[in-house]
Amino acid sequence: MAKLALLSLLFLLAGSEASDSEYRDKVDELTRQASKALPFFEDPVEVSLSMSLRSLFDVDTIQNKVSFVVWKKESWDDTGLEWDDEESEVSPVNLKAKSVWQPDTVSYNLVRREESLAPKEVVVYSSGKVELSTPLRLTVECDLGGVETYSGATCELVIGSWNYDVRRLTLADPTDESFSIKEFSKASKYEVLSYRVKKSASYFRSSKKPFDIITFSFAFRLKYGDYSRPPSKREQKRSIRSFFQHK
Repeated sequence: MAKLALLSLLFLLAGSEASDSEYRDKVDELTRQASKALPFFEDPVEVSLSMSLRSLFDVDTIQNKVSFVVWKKESWDDTGLEWDDEESEVSPVNLKAKSVWQPDTVSYNLVRREESLAPKEVVVYSSGKVELSTPLRLTVECDLGGVETYSGATCELVIGSWNYDVRRLTLADPTDESFSIKEFSKASKYEVLSYRVKKSASYFRSSKKPFDIITFSFAFRLKYGDYSRPPSKREQKRSIRSFFQHK
């Protein structure tokens, strides 16, 4: 029995080493064949974009600036990174983001350079689907005059491609899952009243075709009990009306 147990353990360890070795081989293979060029074929690359708001801080009511942390998630298809599941059961695979093409999406209305809070890695699936999740610290300018009132203040984050119009890159239509506050810090002294996301298009740099744009907006205020004054009836009605308009 002892010999049988030992043989079983050696077999499992050998299988684990083989699996680890196969994974490393797949990482090396994909890194070699990955291209930093736009994976453009007959149709433009479609990028799915979503945001998760995690915290708010540095709310500057004098200069009307606010900083916040978000998790930005993007996904797209790159047929150059596909592989056959039957030949290799390794899926998904993590790669350094700098080894593959990434969407050049930027926040147009930042007043300070965005700060990445973790090393960038992409997750690649055998189908060629690529996912990139990045925690970011962002600072935007918005009217914060009402942040200490019942009605609150509203801020926007406007995101789109820097170089590619819709002939090369499109943004997928947002869904109910495109903007989330589920992970918003409960320890924050601010509370989110409402939030929404919408898609639009704009022309830049004399482009003949528009650029897709996704706008994430949210209203927030100091938590109840921290107001500098009690809300008026007019402010209460306006806040309720704004909430249902953004639902």
